[in-house]
Amino acid sequence: MQRLVDNPDYDFVMVCGRDDPIDHIPVWLPDEDFVETRTRKLSSTWFWQTRLWKVCFSRKYQTLIFRGNVYCASTWYAAFFARIMRKRVLFWGHGWIRRDRGIKKLMRQLFYCLPNGFLYYGELGKKIAIENGFDANETYVVNNSMELLPYEPVSPDKAREIKSQFFRNPIQPTVICTTRLHARKQIEQLMQAVSILADSDRVNVLIVGDGPEQQNLQSLAKELGIDCHFFGACYDETKMRELYSLATVSASPGHVGLTAIHSLNYGVPMLTNNEHNKHAPEYESIKPGVSGDFFEADNTNALADALKKWTSTEFPDDKTRSECISIVKNSYTAEFRERVILQAIQGNSADL
Repeated sequence: MQRLVDNPDYDFVMVCGRDDPIDHIPVWLPDEDFVETRTRKLSSTWFWQTRLWKVCFSRKYQTLIFRGNVYCASTWYAAFFARIMRKRVLFWGHGWIRRDRGIKKLMRQLFYCLPNGFLYYGELGKKIAIENGFDANETYVVNNSMELLPYEPVSPDKAREIKSQFFRNPIQPTVICTTRLHARKQIEQLMQAVSILADSDRVNVLIVGDGPEQQNLQSLAKELGIDCHFFGACYDETKMRELYSLATVSASPGHVGLTAIHSLNYGVPMLTNNEHNKHAPEYESIKPGVSGDFFEADNTNALADALKKWTSTEFPDDKTRSECISIVKNSYTAEFRERVILQAIQGNSADL
């Protein structure tokens, strides 16, 4: 968003509240060019964003980008009247994340007919939109991004020196898992899979994060006899880059999202389950056999097989690192997102 606000060719104005009572995510606010609104819940599902009518009727704005949430009642009327006033209207959001049926499908189709175009977080949203008859030229994939450091090579000797602080055998391949320690992350499945490998292929496990399941997971690691280090929460990106430099592969047995981008950015492939509709759109960065793999959900043996495949060496090879880093650089950066958003604002074809 900062890149858009700083763009000298456009005057971007943010219209939002200071917090997000619906999705409970941090709100980025610029120092200026900010119109404050309030979001009010109308029911357990529907909500209303105030002051949108002033924006949609103002002559100051030629293009409006709305949050593409079908349950935001105020967006229905604001987008409708903005189109009547010949403004260019774009929605930005997940869009289609599954192939809905019945009344839910009808409601989405009506809502997604309101804008000129849609900025999707992933290719799946675009694919389903086109299946439902929407113009491919107006379905843009903007993806997501994180503020990360560039990949910095670390010598094997240096990595082993650091690993020796955490593990009994630092030359073993290391699986890293960076996440909040919640039950839905299914980290116990990772530990069980590693214990299956222990008879022939021992690996280290590095858990970065904290949460309510930490004590249970520590007890399980001890019970299974695996070499598992709990680093704790880490909010220092320089340290995170160092921790990823120790890893052979990342694993997230349950839900995966921006963690995949985080891992790939530092050249470490990602493993997760194959129930794509349960993941955030960033799962699409995982290209099977290239930047990681998908294994059968809730199948510990399948995860063990995937770990065996990706831990045949102590560190990712140069080709794998390069592929992982390229995926992020080409499609998951602020520069990429800015380019796609400007393309959509200008009304250029999404396929250009």
